[in-house]
Formats: sequence, structure tokens, C-alpha cells
Amino acid sequence: MSQKFIELSKALNLSNDRFIRTTDENHEKRAQTIWKTLDKDIYKSKYVGWYCTGDEEFFTETQVQANNGICPDHNRPYERIEEDNYFFRLRKYSRQITDAIKSGEFKILPETRRNEILAVLEEGLEDISISRPADKIGWGIPVPGDKAQVMYVWFEALMNYITVLGYPDQDDFKNYWPANVQIIGKGILRFHAAIWPGMLMALKLALPKELYVHGYVTVSNQK
Repeated sequence: MSQKFIELSKALNLSNDRFIRTTDENHEKRAQTIWKTLDKDIYKSKYVGWYCTGDEEFFTETQVQANNGICPDHNRPYERIEEDNYFFRLRKYSRQITDAIKSGEFKILPETRRNEILAVLEEGLEDISISRPADKIGWGIPVPGDKAQVMYVWFEALMNYITVLGYPDQDDFKNYWPANVQIIGKGILRFHAAIWPGMLMALKLALPKELYVHGYVTVSNQK
């Protein structure tokens, strides 16, 4: 290990890092608590649309057409799926999220990313699918009261920002939330600047104070 790396690790205090897995027992328990708390904004319906296995993400018809049916990050066709899922009423919080960004309550940097998500919000958010059939996935946190469904990984993954702190009753959650800043890559802007704020608003929790969005590390123009 080089001396420069040792000095950098000391400066960053890497000992404070903690990585959460879907299989972590405490995370699973607290994720199910969050789902139950969000129950008033969750309903079951049929999802018909496009999915990329590489991203583990659903895409709109507009996004798919803009990319000529091929995921640009994975160079593979989108998969059209039809299944019964649970949905989160994200559209209900569209105006509140917009107001939080414009007022500076929820600051997004750089300005280009702020403008990008505001354009999405101005078009209006749609309710989002937040579960997948357990028999199609084979892993995941079971939906409370419905073992035939597991939480959609990107919905569940967002929860770890507060499950790691012991939401809703542990001291770390009380002391360290809301975050001063969250740092993300540009590909997950919508999750963190639209879906995550909507979840927090539904939970009646404060939003992160700032979201910093960086670009990709690329090789030959590929992520």
C-alpha cells in the first residue's frame, strides 16, 4: 500500500464506511417498517412496460424510443414485461418536490443537474412500480403481508440511507439525519432527486440538505 493511499485513507477516515446488503437482518426489518409506514401511498396494480436487467430499472416508452430500443449503458435491448406489482403514489408529491428544489430547501448541484430534474418534474411524475414477483427474482426483501412479492431493489436500496442509522428509533438516526450532502452519479439522479424525496415526504422526514451529482468514469466513451 502506497504512502499516499495511507495518507488519503486517514484524511477520509474510511473506517466510518458501512455497506448495506439486501440480506442484512436489521436492514430487512427496518425496510419492512418503512413499507408499512408508507402503506397509505401504496397500492397494487398491473405494470406493463420496459425493463433493463443491467440497470435493474424500469423505463418509460419515451426513454425507450429515444434510445431506439437499446439501453445505451449496456448495449442490449430493453425487455418488455407485464406483471402485477405494488405502486407508490409518487405523483402526489411532484409539486412539493419541485417547490423544495426551487426554494433551496433541497439543493442540487451542479445547476445542469438541477435543471435536468426540474424539467422532469415539470412534465409531472408518474406513480412508480416498487415490487417484483418473487418467482421472477429469487431474492429480495418480502413485501409485508405478501410473500409472493419482493421489494423492487432500487426502492429498497434508497431506504438504506436511514436504515443504516437505525430508523426510526435509534440515536444515530436522530443525530445524523437529515444528511448534509449526498453524493451520487448522474445515472441515478431521478431516484435521488424525485423518488427518494417523495418517500421522505411520505414518511414526514426532512430531505437531505444537498445532492451533489457527478459524471461517470469512462473508457472509450463507455461507462
